[in-house]
Amino acid sequence: MTESGSASGKGKRLIVTGSGPLYGTCRVGTSKNAVLPILAASLLTREPVIIRSLPAISDVTHMLSLLRTFGASITMKGSDAVIVTKSIKTTAPASHMVSRLRASFLFMGPLLAREGCVTMPLPGGCRIGQRPTNLHLAGFKALGARS
Repeated sequence: MTESGSASGKGKRLIVTGSGPLYGTCRVGTSKNAVLPILAASLLTREPVIIRSLPAISDVTHMLSLLRTFGASITMKGSDAVIVTKSIKTTAPASHMVSRLRASFLFMGPLLAREGCVTMPLPGGCRIGQRPTNLHLAGFKALGARS
């Protein structure tokens, strides 16, 4: 194994020299930061949405609970979910549901797109520093939403 590249680290690469080809598979786990927006986006269609290999974490559980609140029917098959939202029951989730999870704000766009209105309490979740919501709100306003 040799290393080459500039002193700054840009363009650095690792060259691995072996005696033969490699075989096998490598399973990559599902990213929480990828799956939470995908769950929210499932509200954009009335058709079934299949999401495979959901991670067994509380954020996913809370997102699924919120989806049910909005009217989604969810069937779990192991770690796979089939989500169907024929109609939206509410565009105003209870604050106790939203306060559990910062990513609950991700539902605003799909609800606005599908129903034309949304009332969303400020999201909760972990406190890892300032993560303002004003950028989301400014984006919705730029697209024509009013408060």
